[in-house]
Amino acid sequence: MFWILPIVSSIWLGYELIPFLKVRDLNIMMRIFSGWLLGVQITAMALYVINFIIPFNFVIVLIISGGEIAGSLVLHKKGQKSTLSFEKAPWFIAFIAFVAGCSFKHLSGVYKLAPEQSPTALTPIMDRELSFIHSVLYGLNNRRRNVLFYADPMISGKYYYGYSLPLLYTASLMSTGLSYSGASIVICFINTMATAFSIFNFAKKYTRWPALAAFVYMFSGSWAGFLYFKAANRLNPNNDLVHQLSKSHTTVWYHLFGYLLSLSKATSFTIAYSQYSIFWMPSDLSAIFAACCPSVASSAALFATLFGMQNENKMLIGCTLTLILRIFPFDWTYKPLFREAEMRGTFFAPIVIWWVGLGPIFTIIAVFFWVLPKSTFKYYFLSTVGPFLLLNFFREGNDHLQNSLAIACTLYPLSIVAFVELMRRFINWPDDEENKGIAAFFMTFTIAFLLFGGFIVSRRLEFPRQYMISDEDKEAIQWLRKIPKDSIVYGSPKQMSPIAVSGRQQFLGNKHELFALGVNIKKRLEEVSQLSTEDINVWKQLKITHVLAEPVSSIVAPDGCEEISRNAKYSLCKIPQ
Repeated sequence: MFWILPIVSSIWLGYELIPFLKVRDLNIMMRIFSGWLLGVQITAMALYVINFIIPFNFVIVLIISGGEIAGSLVLHKKGQKSTLSFEKAPWFIAFIAFVAGCSFKHLSGVYKLAPEQSPTALTPIMDRELSFIHSVLYGLNNRRRNVLFYADPMISGKYYYGYSLPLLYTASLMSTGLSYSGASIVICFINTMATAFSIFNFAKKYTRWPALAAFVYMFSGSWAGFLYFKAANRLNPNNDLVHQLSKSHTTVWYHLFGYLLSLSKATSFTIAYSQYSIFWMPSDLSAIFAACCPSVASSAALFATLFGMQNENKMLIGCTLTLILRIFPFDWTYKPLFREAEMRGTFFAPIVIWWVGLGPIFTIIAVFFWVLPKSTFKYYFLSTVGPFLLLNFFREGNDHLQNSLAIACTLYPLSIVAFVELMRRFINWPDDEENKGIAAFFMTFTIAFLLFGGFIVSRRLEFPRQYMISDEDKEAIQWLRKIPKDSIVYGSPKQMSPIAVSGRQQFLGNKHELFALGVNIKKRLEEVSQLSTEDINVWKQLKITHVLAEPVSSIVAPDGCEEISRNAKYSLCKIPQ
């Protein structure tokens, strides 16, 4: 149960710091969740700084947690108390209870057998996360060698193309004895509940139906309710009905509850940070949370939105400068989101991709934009349009994830609130009762359709399961843990390779994942093509120290290697240097 200590210390320190940031509201639940987000960032930054000096271990986590508790006690004597006010609306209580139950059930279903087995959607994320976390706990990143960047455990000689702070916090929980699945459930559950509280409080400012807006925001399934009734979609286990429609056809959108909040630590934290940045606007805490977003694209989109709403916050200008350091290692390319749709022959692709991604919400917002509620809401809505347009043309990496995430953080919550408010006005628009009844039926059907689709998507994301780590894999992981931490190992570039799970440096990891992140793998593929079993000198020139031979995958060691260990599936060989 030691894992509770870093969580409690993070929340408590953040909780006590909130009043010093001159926020306007000290409601206890919003303060607790804001404290969680602020405390996690402080803990992760402390781990990041210390890890350059000494290796990562459980003692460091204990020292940081102890320091946070001591700091919390000092701040408690000087800080302000929270107002013990709770939202008593029945719909709010029902919403929070429903989200808590659904989140726990969904997360338990996704992670219950991880990492040995995992749903298809989780596998590439888990491969990426575990390779980095285990490299910090057991491998080459146990002590960071570069002042700013970690080494990428999936491709040698490269900086880590990812968001290290959320994974450092996950590693801190795992260092206390918590499993990867347990740490993932705890982190994603808290972030989901934090998001649920913030979206309700945000929606309450602009619509009389905040609970309904919050339900739609969390669970909307776009066109999934319609696609499910087509047998080809329903019988294809790899079709999640929102993003992955077939093996070769994906949309630009991801399900917020089932995917973004539940599968990835980086996206889960990004959603939570963004919603609290919006909620606390225009305080200093809003700018800090925008800077804390793990996703660079989301952070940049948030800053653009905040500048559109407020221009006199000095903290906002200072926090924006952090983007200069963060943008440097990432690959930004001019590659429109509608590029793939156009290549498939889709007419009006820039519009169609969002009609497919957002479903009925896009149609209603596009047609009835002119009756959006309140002038301040319109101003806020328009401030998100600029980032949205830029995100349609420039990508971080080669896939859609970061762009979709940034839009989910900025324009999407406003679109949902506008959608629900427009539906409310639509019901009250007719004068006679008969037409009001028809309007009410239309609205109820649309909302039910979206929520039904979201439920289906969440369930489908839990399946099908893939067997990722066999007994032979576990044995190979133990071999690899015994070789030097700075070893470079060549093996099959597959997902959840024993090399990745062991925390050792892969010469080349999964090609599809690296390409999606924007890593330039062309040169590495050329080097792989030069490897020959007859010429061991080429292997030495590429600084490969070990080979995890796997005859089934045509991975064999060069002549002259020393075999260290062998089982029915793998053979670990050392290349003499």
